[in-house]
This record gives sequence, structure tokens and C-alpha cells, in this order.
Amino acid sequence: MMSLNQLGSLGILIIVLIAMSSITNERKSGVAEIILVKPVSYANYITAKWFVIIILVWLSLVLSLGMSGYYINLLFGNLGIGEIIKVISFYGLWLTLIATIAIFYNTLFKTAGLVAFMSIFTVIGLSIITSVFGKHLTWSPANLTSHIHEMLVMHEVTTDLVVTSLITIILIAGLLFSSIYIFKTKEIGD
Repeated sequence: MMSLNQLGSLGILIIVLIAMSSITNERKSGVAEIILVKPVSYANYITAKWFVIIILVWLSLVLSLGMSGYYINLLFGNLGIGEIIKVISFYGLWLTLIATIAIFYNTLFKTAGLVAFMSIFTVIGLSIITSVFGKHLTWSPANLTSHIHEMLVMHEVTTDLVVTSLITIILIAGLLFSSIYIFKTKEIGD
């Protein structure tokens, strides 16, 4: 859980910093216009940017939690590979949501700093709202870490974790489709 907490604070910042200028710089420099003149659809353009960031995020997550699992096994005892895979699978959804939020703001704004600010503000806002109204927002994506903790303690995947994961997937899909729609309807040079 300490590894997830460290990934939660520093990892979120790194994801936002990596994703903050993935589309905005290309819009500013005119590269996006050149690419979209070719037979490249808006959906392919956005999903390609998103997919590259997701691959980087998931690869980093696998490496970091794999190393963390190795040290946990050395220092504290046996932590099964199954638990590590479950943690990677469920926590990866949270990091995917953060990257998707950054892509979404990339389609709204043309300034990378504003994209980073709004992405971090959204994640912090979601976490604060979830902590304040935690009793009513049990299935908020910000609760994924606490549900993962329950899974590790109880040695079973809880219903709350599954429902929270499904809601997170729906939010990711919604943000991705919204990003494509906004990018398609908004002027590239705006």
C-alpha cells in the first residue's frame, strides 16, 4: 500500500506532465493540421495519443509494482504474483483515468500549463469530494486504492472494487469519446 501511495502522489504528477502537451503543442505548431489533412480521422489521432500514454503508464506501473513486490517478498514474506497482478490491473484503471483526463483537457485548451493545472485540479477535486462525501460515493474512482487495500486484506475481490472499476471504465470511455467529439468540432487553431 505504501508503494501505491507513492505512485498516487508522484505518479499522478508525472502522468500529467507527460500528457499535458501531447496535443496542445501540435495544435500550436500546426502539426495537427498537417496530420489531419491526410486521411487520418480525429478518432484515430486522439486514440493514438491516448494509447501511447497508456502504454507508457502501464509499463511503468508493471515495472514499479513488480520491483516493489520483489522487495516485499524479500523483506516481509510471500506476496503472491496473483495479488500483484490484481493490484496492477485495478490500480492501472485509476492511472488510465488520470491520463484520459489529461487528454480530455488537451482537446479543450491550447496551453500546456492550463492542461496540467486543470488535470491536477480535477484529480484533487475528485479526491476531496470523495473523501467528504465518502459514505455516499463508495464507488468513486478515487476510492480504488482503498478498495484495493480491502482486496489485499480480505484476499478476495470485493463487489465495491468491481463496481468502482466498472464506473472508472465508463468514465474513461466517456472522456475519450468526449475528447474526440470536442477535438472534431473545435477549430484546430483555436
